[in-house]
Amino acid sequence: MFLSIQITRSGGGKQHWYLNKKTWLPVKMAVEGGGGRFAPGSWIFDGWRKVDGIMIAHFVFMEEGIFSREYFIEKVEVNPSVQDSVFNKPAS
Repeated sequence: MFLSIQITRSGGGKQHWYLNKKTWLPVKMAVEGGGGRFAPGSWIFDGWRKVDGIMIAHFVFMEEGIFSREYFIEKVEVNPSVQDSVFNKPAS
């Protein structure tokens, strides 16, 4: 039912990705300790919906160390129009 892929990062940490064999969409990503920007823990992806032809997870559960978070994505826009002023440095 799932395909497992292991990635060893240059900093020594390992990521284990679990993909749905039918859709090839990620179901879970587990991280072993050691270097890099990811702390040991796991991410679970669910609620996949197509947005402008791209499959996007609309629910993500993250567990890192003693912390856990849930993200419920309500709206996704692909290539929205954004004013250049959004990227201006804030006044100090």
